[in-house]
Amino acid sequence: MRTKNEGFSLIESLAAIVIIGLVLTPIFTMETTVFNAVVSMAEQFHRTMQAGQFLFIAAQQQPPEAKEYSLERKDEKPISMIKFRFKPIDKKSKLAGFKNLYQQEAIANGRDKGAPEGRVIQFVFKPDRPTA
Repeated sequence: MRTKNEGFSLIESLAAIVIIGLVLTPIFTMETTVFNAVVSMAEQFHRTMQAGQFLFIAAQQQPPEAKEYSLERKDEKPISMIKFRFKPIDKKSKLAGFKNLYQQEAIANGRDKGAPEGRVIQFVFKPDRPTA
């Protein structure tokens, strides 16, 4: 027989712990999923910023008369391979009707296949220079 001042039995305490665990498990799972998504988006944002900076640097290094140009660079923190391409607009594009319009693109890829990539695209009007 129990009196009022004895407290909780071991079974009651274990049942309370199990219920608390069942309630908190989805919260911890969701926290892990959100944390992984934030890390992935931060990595993609950082790579996009790297690609944007490299696009600016590569555009300055390209020869003024070039119609096509490519450049690559390996970058650290995070480890990325950044590729720059300067090329005419694709014939299938809706922008192909504009004369002397070119596309500059910088893509920063991670070392792993599943790593997020950063991509920056810029369109440039480059008129033909008059011949003397």
